[in-house]
Formats: sequence, structure tokens, C-alpha cells
Amino acid sequence: VEAARVGLPFGPDLDLLCAFLAASLPLCPIAAGAGLRAAVA
Repeated sequence: VEAARVGLPFGPDLDLLCAFLAASLPLCPIAAGAGLRAAVA
């Protein structure tokens, strides 16, 4: 946000954020399932 506010290019920051999102989406159901199993057991 700071880079965009001062007029610097923010494309690489946005690309990195999107890459983290794309990597974490498939792992979310696995982590949620593990958390629910741990809470029940």
C-alpha cells in the first residue's frame, strides 16, 4: 500500500501476494480438517 501511495510500482508486490494466495488455497482444507480432528480428539 505504501508503494502505491507514493507512486512506486507495486506490481511485484501484488504478484508475490497472489502467489502466496495460490499456494495456500489448496492447503486450507487440509489444515482445517487437521484442526477439527485435533479439537474433537
